[in-house]
Amino acid sequence: MSRLGGPRHLIRRFFWSLWPGGTDPDAEERVVAAMSPAERALHQRLSPVDRLHGVAGVASVVSDLGERATDEVVVAAALHDVGKLAAGLGTSGRVGATLVAALVGERRLDIWAELGDDPADAIDDPPCSWRRRVGRYARHDVIGAAALRRAGSAGLVVDWAAYHHAPARCPGDPELIAALCSADEA
Repeated sequence: MSRLGGPRHLIRRFFWSLWPGGTDPDAEERVVAAMSPAERALHQRLSPVDRLHGVAGVASVVSDLGERATDEVVVAAALHDVGKLAAGLGTSGRVGATLVAALVGERRLDIWAELGDDPADAIDDPPCSWRRRVGRYARHDVIGAAALRRAGSAGLVVDWAAYHHAPARCPGDPELIAALCSADEA
């Protein structure tokens, strides 16, 4: 699986992003209540589509885990794609970036992303070129994990952002990781 997810995930997300509508206010309230102020600030910066995806994932996680859906799990489900803020791409740009990323290879994407010593800085460093946008979109896992670490997020929140496209490598309770995988497909 690529660092951007498998074809099934990407196709579903593409069509889902075209669907009009907003988040369920009750689910959004549950998500925001579970977050620290720094996490809330990141959540509010997400595009409506990414917020909707995160909140839909939270509903899935709560359904799968019931009482085990702690605030940490809820925030992990809601913020796993926060690194996409660094790319500044809409739906059509993300489609193009995914196709280009599949062609150019990991090493070139690392170069294009132009991440400094702290990848979290990329969220507030507007990408100038198409190549930088593609690189940062492809590295949203690294950027998101660094931004969440900087925000003081719990371990599972940081780990899920880092490994949501490679869940077998994500440390933690396998049942929680499986529920987060289902949430990412919601």
